[in-house]
Parts: sequence; C-alpha cells; structure tokens
Amino acid sequence: MKRVSARAIIIEGDKIGLMYRKKTTHAFYCLPGGKQETGETLEQTVVREIKEEFGIDIVVIKKVYEFVSESAHQHFFLCRWVDGIFGTGQGEEFTVPSDKGYYEPRLINVEHLKELHILPKKIARQLRRDYERFGENLDNKVKVFYDDKPTTIPPKFQKFRRKSYKTKHA
Repeated sequence: MKRVSARAIIIEGDKIGLMYRKKTTHAFYCLPGGKQETGETLEQTVVREIKEEFGIDIVVIKKVYEFVSESAHQHFFLCRWVDGIFGTGQGEEFTVPSDKGYYEPRLINVEHLKELHILPKKIARQLRRDYERFGENLDNKVKVFYDDKPTTIPPKFQKFRRKSYKTKHA
C-alpha cells in the first residue's frame, strides 16, 4: 500500500518555507508535510502537519502537483500563512535524538531554489518554472509526475524501461 501524504508550498513575498533534513549520509531540503491519517482529508493533513512542523496556521489555496512513486503518493498544495511564529513547531521530528535525522524549518529566498538540493527533484524543477512564469500563485493546473525508476524491476532491465519511457513521453 502506498503512503499518502500532503505537502505545503508556502510562498510569502520573496521567501518559501522549506524543511532542511540531514541524515547520517546526506542532507537535502523538502517541502513540509506528512502522512495522511485515517479520517483526514488531504487538506486537513497539510494544515495539521504545517502546524506541527513550522508552528504556523495556514489556509489551503489549491492543489498544484502530485508525485507518484512505487511506495508513495504525494499531494502538493499552495498554501498561505495566516498566523503563528515560523519555526515554533512541536512535531515528533524535533525530539532529540530523532531516529529520522535532523530537521530544521527554514525560510529561503525564492531566488535560491535553483541552488538547493530539494526532493523530489521533479517537483522542485516544476515549482521553479511555475514561480518564474506565474509568480507566487503558481499555475492553475494540477500537474502529475511519476517516478520513472521503479525499484521492483531488476537493475539489468531498468535501462530498457527508461528508454521506453523516454521514447513514449519525450
């Protein structure tokens, strides 16, 4: 069963809210959010997660992206910060020590998106493009992206799948 999650894109002026994550082997940024709980809508999930992670209240404006992989289905929502102090989250990821690594909420200048290692990469690239083209309201169309490197296909056969994928969708 795929893990379903909801994530927020919070752009305020020239800043965007990102979560900096550091694990033992690597560091990266991601859009904040998390797993949908039983009985929650995706919108309720993202509101709850942002309160836990960033300590702020948000309103959901619209869904803008989906990212589907073999193990997860992530929904990305454009949101507006309406109240609270950024960085005061009390979520489980901030317990010391966290078994999932180090977490730090950060407000980053949108101009620096090109320089940062943000996951998933396809969403980060599209977010940069949409911000440059449409500004902080992004596009009105929901864009869906797929991880084209499934892990259940043996490595010796993956190169054939990638070729096929590029040919059909180039």
